[in-house]
Amino acid sequence: MRFHLSFAATWLLAISDLTWAAPFNITDTIRLPIPPIRWPICTLPPPTPKLMRITHDELIKRISPFMPGFDPKGISNNTGFRPPKLNFTRIPETRLTRDIHLKQFLTIAPRSTQLFIHSQVLDVTRKAFPYSTMGKVFLRDGTGRVGHCTGTSVGHNLLLTANHCVPWDSPPDRKWTMEFVPGYDGLAEPASDAKPFGSAFAVYCVGVDDEVIDGRDYALCKLNSNIGETDIGWLRWKASGDDAFYYNGDWSSVGYPYTFRDGNVPTTDSAPVKIEKVNNDGTDGKVLMSAPYVEQGWSGGPLFGYVGDPDEEEYGPWIVGVVSASVSMSFYEHIFADYTFHAAGVRMGQLIEWGWKEWIN
Repeated sequence: MRFHLSFAATWLLAISDLTWAAPFNITDTIRLPIPPIRWPICTLPPPTPKLMRITHDELIKRISPFMPGFDPKGISNNTGFRPPKLNFTRIPETRLTRDIHLKQFLTIAPRSTQLFIHSQVLDVTRKAFPYSTMGKVFLRDGTGRVGHCTGTSVGHNLLLTANHCVPWDSPPDRKWTMEFVPGYDGLAEPASDAKPFGSAFAVYCVGVDDEVIDGRDYALCKLNSNIGETDIGWLRWKASGDDAFYYNGDWSSVGYPYTFRDGNVPTTDSAPVKIEKVNNDGTDGKVLMSAPYVEQGWSGGPLFGYVGDPDEEEYGPWIVGVVSASVSMSFYEHIFADYTFHAAGVRMGQLIEWGWKEWIN
């Protein structure tokens, strides 16, 4: 059972549930109710983003002149960027919270009691790099209905989020907007501090044209401003054919789960995210599986971390995946999650590099 973590497409599209092919016995896809968002509806009328699917062959063809001999090891062609005005922090300053989301009444399995212990990312961290690159993604359909995901800056004007956050099948006459608000805190005081870096709207979004997208559940959007260059910076990506790279890392993530303060504050897990299983989705996509830690609204959030020697440039931070779903493979699949899935792999990097070629250079 897959619980998608953002459900804007439910009301934006009014389409039937998607069937997701997966390497596990996941029988169906459930789209849960849209979480209530207590945030004033934006009246700005930016254009509805133009959507495009791209095949793997076309993706490679377009980036080959830009990246001769594309590195099969999956190392970013560009470096990350921190604006000089921003401080850097590796260890986030947080406030520990306890959120009991679901409780088991009979002891059945170790993972059955879903006790989520989250930490709120505080002001000093959400305004510092690399946390400045991460934010809330608002999706609005023009009638007052609002859903949200999470996203990350990966270029001057590039936003990386989950593929299933984008309403690909929206009717041509359906007006909707996607607003990226880095460092968003809807409970900030004063209220003007909710958007410390302002915001930017998506004008184009591109996703991978595949039927099987468990390990390729990512989409790249072009924003209407160079907010990455001027205000928040961006992360570079990394992938590896050696699964030990993922198993040995202490990864982190930031998201906006609706069960914690209605999704109004940036939230991180109380402990490092450890990858327990890696599934190769084709030759260039990967599913990274960890213990469950995410809830609705976290979709599209980054899986990021540091690798190697802190004194070396290659240390990071790197984005290595995108939060995709909470998945259950047990008898109690309608109640409890067994894993959090992250979409990763070289295909994610290829999509980002395509954006650099088409939308930046």
